[in-house]
Amino acid sequence: MSLSLQTLGFGHTRTSPLRLSQQFMSPSAIISSYPSPRFQKVGPVVADTSADNKDVLIERLNDLVHRLSTDHSLDDRLVSKLHSEVDNFEIVMIKADISQKLDKELAAGKGETLFSGRKDGIRTPKTPTRKVSIPMPDSVSRSPPKKQEMNTEVATKIAEEAEALATQLSKSIAELQQRREEADKIHDLLITRIETSAEQILFLEYHIAEMEDDYEANQSELQFLRIQLQAIQTQYNELLPQNRDEELSESIRNWKIDWEDIDRRSKARRKRGQDSNERMESEVSLSVK
Repeated sequence: MSLSLQTLGFGHTRTSPLRLSQQFMSPSAIISSYPSPRFQKVGPVVADTSADNKDVLIERLNDLVHRLSTDHSLDDRLVSKLHSEVDNFEIVMIKADISQKLDKELAAGKGETLFSGRKDGIRTPKTPTRKVSIPMPDSVSRSPPKKQEMNTEVATKIAEEAEALATQLSKSIAELQQRREEADKIHDLLITRIETSAEQILFLEYHIAEMEDDYEANQSELQFLRIQLQAIQTQYNELLPQNRDEELSESIRNWKIDWEDIDRRSKARRKRGQDSNERMESEVSLSVK
């Protein structure tokens, strides 16, 4: 079937090839050929945006990001709605990029590469009936992530269990602290008793040593008494003056001197022992109290 200028929507006036290519491949025609229905709801992108408006927009977006990062009580429905709005923002930016790219290519004369051949003096596209398919970015086609939040009842139950566990731990720590204090008291009491027992042992050892000294002194005294008895018996035999023994008389005198010395040392030792016993008994009584 042949196509005439009237069926294509053109009059009999002469039209330049560049103008015809702009009519066939305008940015709005390419964007309208997208299969996604979201592009039909967005209006044309304004190309001439001032720097001030851009700064204001960036500041508003930064404020929105800050609020989203600090507010942890957002509902899932509100988050999903914000995702859809962000998808619309991305679509607007994609359309603006495509429109600017096509305008630059058409202005530079690169649009002629999209057409081939002439028919009745008019350039026709290679595939006029096929729609141009441009792949969509992953950020547009990707579904927004679902944020999983903990159920309120589960969170309350976990909080109650954690509080009960903390109370139980505090109680266990208090009991352990009390047992430790009791163990320290028992340890101190045992140390005191051990020290007292050690002092008593020392006192008994000293007393035993004194008793041994007394025993030895008594044995020595008994021996001297026996010698004295023998001397007395000998002196009774002085009825005969010619039988008097000078050596025996000297021994008797020496025995008397030794006896006085032993008696003096024995009395002094007994006195020291009594004083020491009284002092040890007082110290033991004070330590026990």
